[in-house]
Amino acid sequence: SVITLPADTPAAIFRQGVLTNVFNPKVALFFLAFLPQFVDSSRGNIALQMALLGFYFIFSGTMVTLTVAALAGVAGDMLRRTRVRTKVERASGSVFVTMGLRVAFLRDI
Repeated sequence: SVITLPADTPAAIFRQGVLTNVFNPKVALFFLAFLPQFVDSSRGNIALQMALLGFYFIFSGTMVTLTVAALAGVAGDMLRRTRVRTKVERASGSVFVTMGLRVAFLRDI
C-alpha cells in the first residue's frame, strides 16, 4: 500500500525554512566570521553596521533566489512545450550516443 502525505501549505513550508535557517549554527558562525571584516568602528555604531550588512546580505540573497525561481519557472514552461522538449531530448540523446561511441572506441582502457 502507498502512503500519501498531505501537501503542506506555502506558509508551513516558509516557516520550516525560517526555522531551519534560524537554528542552523553554521549560519550564525558564518555571519560572526564574515561580517566583522566590513565593520569600521570609526564610522559609528557597530551593532547597527552589522545589522545593516546582515539585512543587505539577506535582501540580495532573496533577490537572486527570486530571480532564479522566476527563470526556472519560465524554463519549465518552455520545456513542457512539445517542440522544445523534443529538441532537448534529441540533443541530449545525441550527446549520450556520442559519449557512448567515444567510450566504446577508446584504446587506452
